[in-house]
Amino acid sequence: MAVVKIVITIPSLSGGGAERVMLNIAQGLSSRGHDVTLALWDNNVAYEIPAGLKVRIVGPRKTLPSMFGTGILTWMRHSPNIRTFLFPMLIVPQAMFVCRLARLIRRERPDAVLSALTFHNISAIMAHMLSHSGARLVVSERNTFSMNVGKYGRLHHAIFRRLVAWFYPMADAITAVSAGVADDLAASTGLRRSTITVINNPTVTPGIEALSQEPPDCDWLRDDIPEADSHAAVVLAVGRLAEQKDYPTLLRALEILNRTTPARLIICGIGPHEKALRTLAEQIGIARLVRFQGFVTNPYGYMRRADVLALSSRWEGFPNVLLEAMACGLPVVSTDCPSGPRDILEGGRFGHLVPVGDAAALAGAMAHAIDGNGCNACAVDGGACVGDVTTRAADFTMERILPLYEDALKGAQLSR
Repeated sequence: MAVVKIVITIPSLSGGGAERVMLNIAQGLSSRGHDVTLALWDNNVAYEIPAGLKVRIVGPRKTLPSMFGTGILTWMRHSPNIRTFLFPMLIVPQAMFVCRLARLIRRERPDAVLSALTFHNISAIMAHMLSHSGARLVVSERNTFSMNVGKYGRLHHAIFRRLVAWFYPMADAITAVSAGVADDLAASTGLRRSTITVINNPTVTPGIEALSQEPPDCDWLRDDIPEADSHAAVVLAVGRLAEQKDYPTLLRALEILNRTTPARLIICGIGPHEKALRTLAEQIGIARLVRFQGFVTNPYGYMRRADVLALSSRWEGFPNVLLEAMACGLPVVSTDCPSGPRDILEGGRFGHLVPVGDAAALAGAMAHAIDGNGCNACAVDGGACVGDVTTRAADFTMERILPLYEDALKGAQLSR
């Protein structure tokens, strides 16, 4: 592909999986010789910015929230008495962001613009229209729309369903990170499924292997762990402490697991549910078995040394953490939630799939993975072992996926 000038826009680099992947895409495209500018709503940056990557903050100011930001919508959902008053006020900073992004696009004169995350995509489309740019606009849907938007209530779901149905066709290309996300987006909004191209995340980056060798900042995973603790398996969970990840089910699964298999849980992530999760752990008697590690910039060292990774989500788009763990050789178990885990694990071939919200099934899957001595699905006919999961992870490298993004940005016809 000829060198092109690209603007990639996302709300922030605040620490989520989508933000990490978009930063990887920006870095990957830049390393392939393209002129890449990363345009953010604010300067909330949890990840290290690669040298040479241009970053522009185009929001009105860090303290003003995005009308389309998930955090403010969650807060408004729990504050119905002021929702009617507050919502119109948020139009002002959102309009400022759209105007500033439009000005950036006019100034940079890119060949292509790539935007990610539903609410942000709508702003990017508005800015693109306002800029009168001839740049090719590609929007990326990164989560299961019906559930990710539906959690804010019927009103917001109805509003954004109509906004997506109206604005998304104005983009030159619509991509989704998994077939399930594409199917759900089409079914939820009325968009034609044939207009949505599936491009999986380029999750496995060249640096994972080296980063996984770094010792984690957790005494439960030290090489010199006391003999008294060495018999206890370590379950790892990585992700935001929020409704989507359903950590209550994972905590209950840990309690069930410990009836037969000594195990402890490390949770890497931050979020609004931490206090409630700590309380639940106390109530069910496993507080001493759970470590809330907070946000971890390098989870790969944890993945290299843990015994199993557990994903308990109610919904996903394309759970990068599964592939990252597999790339580190870590057995995985996951809920069979929409969408992504079934595709990644090929229906259970590369890891256990259990029903959403079923703590007993999740505990059983973790026990099988732990007792398998390295086998990722020992109780499943045709199950995969560690060598196989690392091979599966290799299907989602930057080298394999980035050319698909280049094709989308230059307008090549992709198979759907």
